[in-house]
Amino acid sequence: MKVRLLQAERQATTALFLIELGEVSVTEKVVGYKKSRLYTSENVGYGQVNLPELTMHTDGLWLTATEAALDIYTSEVLDDAIRGLGNALRPVASLFLLCSVRDIGKAPRGSKEELAAGDPLKARPGIYFYDRRPGGVGLTSQLFAIIDRAMARTLDLIAGCRCRHGCPSCVGPQRDKSSPVKQIAIEIASAFSNISS
Repeated sequence: MKVRLLQAERQATTALFLIELGEVSVTEKVVGYKKSRLYTSENVGYGQVNLPELTMHTDGLWLTATEAALDIYTSEVLDDAIRGLGNALRPVASLFLLCSVRDIGKAPRGSKEELAAGDPLKARPGIYFYDRRPGGVGLTSQLFAIIDRAMARTLDLIAGCRCRHGCPSCVGPQRDKSSPVKQIAIEIASAFSNISS
């Protein structure tokens, strides 16, 4: 999946993040399929497919780490924490927006293409959220308006989880148990309590 910024329309900032709303282009390519049993979800097979890429223009919201965030955390740890925060924010946002979690897409920032483009802001760790309908239906613009409240509930979700390092219920499972991804995700989410436009 590739997400490309087309135009930023509004922005806000926290101590650690730049929050922007605008238009994005999302390109997806299906490369395979998996067959599962209906009631047990047991894997009964998989295969490859050769389909063309699908591109759509839609509304998006993206979070980009500021220099202050990069001064505090290493880029790799910050990237993992942002992905974890995105894993927790997406279902919380769907509750606020009264939509299915599948209506909100999520993709990491700082891809190889963005690094090659030479824009240092685009190469910083971050995450995209986008409407999964062509043209958008206004979900990310509503999320932009309530990002502080949605982040506060996401913070409650992550901090209230009894796991030590991350699990599917909060920031997602972590391969490296020594990495403080869950703690950094909590610190990042708490920074959204002070947003300036």
